[in-house]
Amino acid sequence: MQWLTEFACMAAAWLGQNFSTVIDTIAALIAAGALVFAAYQIKLAAQMYRASTVSHVTARSEELQWRILENEDLRPLLMGTTGLTPQVQQEMVAGMVINHFATMYDLYSLGGISTNAWEAFKADMKVTLSLPVFRRRWSKLKQFHAAEFRTFIAEELGVKDEKEKPRKEGRKS
Repeated sequence: MQWLTEFACMAAAWLGQNFSTVIDTIAALIAAGALVFAAYQIKLAAQMYRASTVSHVTARSEELQWRILENEDLRPLLMGTTGLTPQVQQEMVAGMVINHFATMYDLYSLGGISTNAWEAFKADMKVTLSLPVFRRRWSKLKQFHAAEFRTFIAEELGVKDEKEKPRKEGRKS
């Protein structure tokens, strides 16, 4: 028991001699922790800002495309001249949906979509992209998308390219 008393006395004496050093060290550790926390908060805020920006731009783009599709006079701006075959029209809309998927992937990557919502969305993407018209359109569009998105489509969703079926022309006779 005497050794414990001696140790306590020695610790108290050391602390008395080095009190300001101990306080300075604790203050420095707290300051460093606060700086790390602030940097993390800034990083999160920047990610949320980017996700919010992408989300707003996407919403405006989607609204513009659907308004054009709903208006018979403006529809040729997106669909080309009249007389396109139903297959060509479907592929054009499939391209818009694929571009929407890419934007949703970007939003998820930036932290703008919760993991639960993303898992549900990913399941829908897999089903949609398993349809031949989407696979054909993906094979034409994938070169224009980011490598990360292409890897996601191939590896996580397992989507393989659909071989293009030869057709005479893209317009009705």
